[in-house]
Amino acid sequence: MSIILDVVFAFVLTYLSFLLLSLGNKKHAGITRLTSIPSPLLLIVLHSLAYLLMAISLMNCIDVWKTEIGVVVWIGLLQLASVMVSATFTYLPTLYTVVCNYLLLVAFWGPRLREK
Repeated sequence: MSIILDVVFAFVLTYLSFLLLSLGNKKHAGITRLTSIPSPLLLIVLHSLAYLLMAISLMNCIDVWKTEIGVVVWIGLLQLASVMVSATFTYLPTLYTVVCNYLLLVAFWGPRLREK
């Protein structure tokens, strides 16, 4: 795999993990119409998936750039992804909702959670 694809892959995984973490926030979950207050079980699932994606992203960076540089690149990607998620939520809430609903499959979880 080329280095550009590796960077894009690691960034996408990191971005998705920050989206999952943001859905644990009451305000962010409300804008996606997921639920007003995320349940403890949903928080555990969202955070577990987010940490799994971060670990995969870290392993990808370490595989491409070895340990020292891979960790530094991964930390840079963490910062970039967190800024992108907050900018998407602040300036493009519609895009944030679409990404959460379709890429993270919240559209499938949402109706089941609202019934309870």
